[in-house]
Amino acid sequence: DYFQAVVEANSSSVYGYTLKSLTKINGNQDFSKLTASASSELIESSSSHLATNAIDGNLKTAWVEDANGVGRNEWIKLENKDGSPITVCAIEFALGYQRSEDHFAGNGTPTKVLIETDSGFKMTTELGGEYTDCVILGEEEQTKWIKVTILDAHAGTMFEDTCISEISL
Repeated sequence: DYFQAVVEANSSSVYGYTLKSLTKINGNQDFSKLTASASSELIESSSSHLATNAIDGNLKTAWVEDANGVGRNEWIKLENKDGSPITVCAIEFALGYQRSEDHFAGNGTPTKVLIETDSGFKMTTELGGEYTDCVILGEEEQTKWIKVTILDAHAGTMFEDTCISEISL
C-alpha cells in the first residue's frame, strides 16, 4: 500500500509546509495474471532482458530496451493474460538495472516517460527518484493495458541501454 500526501507551503511551519490531505492507495494487483511486451528487448548470449523481467518481482533482472541511444520512444506494455481490465491509480518503478551497484551505474535509467492506457489516459512525467519512483495517476483507471514509453533517459557509464528492473501497479 502507498499514501499520497498533498502539502501546502507554510513559512510559519517548522517544516516549511502543512499537510492538506493524506490518501491511502491500495496495492493489490495480482502480478501472476500480468504479461508484458515491449518495442524491443536486449538478447545477449549469456542472458535475455525481456519485458517480463519488469514484472517478475526480482530486482536482479530487468527489461532492457535494444534500440540505438538511450531508448527514446521505446516502450513496455502491461496487460492481464486473460484480457480482463486492470485497475490502476499509481505506478511504482524500480529504475535502472538494480542487480548490483555496477549494473546500476553502467546502464541507463529513464528520466521522463509517457504513461498511456487503452481508455485514452495520457500522462507525461519526470522520474526523479534515484532508484525508485512512484507516479500517482490521479483517478483510478480501469484499463485493458498500460503502456510506458521512454521519452528521455540518462546513459550509463558503460552502456546507453535504458533499464527498468520492476514496474508495480
